[in-house]
Amino acid sequence: MTELGGVAQPICRHLGMSARAGLDGAIQPGVAYYRDVSRMTPISDQDMDAYLAEQSRLHANEFNTLSALNELYFYINKYRDE
Repeated sequence: MTELGGVAQPICRHLGMSARAGLDGAIQPGVAYYRDVSRMTPISDQDMDAYLAEQSRLHANEFNTLSALNELYFYINKYRDE
């Protein structure tokens, strides 16, 4: 057996296969999600507009002033020199 940095080749191959399997397992749920989304029935712009208008109406009283001020602060700091 040839040594690679003190580790035998079969062990390196096994570690490589394990790493690939781990990555495949981590990636697959995302791939399946986007595949499932692409298979969904599309919705019309009118339906999306109606849904967003309804959500806006339902959550109109939930505006968080402190959060909005915080976002404005970050925006001002980011672009103040432009």
